[in-house]
Amino acid sequence: MKQGGFSRREIERSFRKFKDIVNDLFQAQFQTWGNVFTHLITHCEKDPVMQVVTGPLKANKNVDAERWYADARGSGGSMVGSGHYELPYDDEDRTALLYQFFLMLEDGKVNLNSFCIGMYGTTRYQESVETFNRELVEKFTREVSYRLDEIMEDIGDQQEVPREAMVVFHHHDYSLNVQGNIQGSNVAAGGSSISDSTGTYTNHEELAAALESLAPMLHEVAADQRASVERALQLLVQATHDPSISPEQVSEATRTISTNSPSMGERLKKIAGKIGLSLVSSSIFLGIKMALRL
Repeated sequence: MKQGGFSRREIERSFRKFKDIVNDLFQAQFQTWGNVFTHLITHCEKDPVMQVVTGPLKANKNVDAERWYADARGSGGSMVGSGHYELPYDDEDRTALLYQFFLMLEDGKVNLNSFCIGMYGTTRYQESVETFNRELVEKFTREVSYRLDEIMEDIGDQQEVPREAMVVFHHHDYSLNVQGNIQGSNVAAGGSSISDSTGTYTNHEELAAALESLAPMLHEVAADQRASVERALQLLVQATHDPSISPEQVSEATRTISTNSPSMGERLKKIAGKIGLSLVSSSIFLGIKMALRL
């Protein structure tokens, strides 16, 4: 692994291994399913590339897997298969909930067979793992695979890839506009309303990570402007925790980015729209708002 990033070979090998283990899991018999499941979770938790991809799923505060599991267990009556649960509609929250639940299963906090009997009415061990794969595991691995494919598309032909390019699970792509007064815990940012999301950037670390995730989009910028846009993005990241950077400096950097990459500018609008009340007086928010006229 390179300092601050990964080689293309490391990334391709990590992603290929993830998909191979997933395939093994769906082919596994009950007797070997647990071992393959452990292999999958270990890869997600220990592989340096996958740690960056899946780490934000564990940190997602919009979901509570322990509460979800308790509610599911308490939902059924005496009949097998009478339990029920709901999964979040939002792709990121659903994937985070499932990952957190899988970590509970791996840690021995969930009895797989009891869960499957209660939720699905399965009566045979093999039927249980096949149903669990179909109802939960597939939803998780499918969304992660989508994100891995998007990473490979975004990095193009790069051979050395920054760590930030692996961060694909910490933001929501809602269309937000900032206009009028700030209400509630979300900032309503210019022209549309905040849809069905409770996720906000409530501290400097979350906001910095959101801004760092724009780095893979630098390849869209014309070659002669890429260095200046990269410096501007670095300044925005620095401004999340450096109070000496003024709103005017942030505004200038934001204009540099949005002028040379309209798509990055749109992403900055969305990020500004998810800045929580604790950060709305910060230079970073004021500067972005000033530059994009939010």
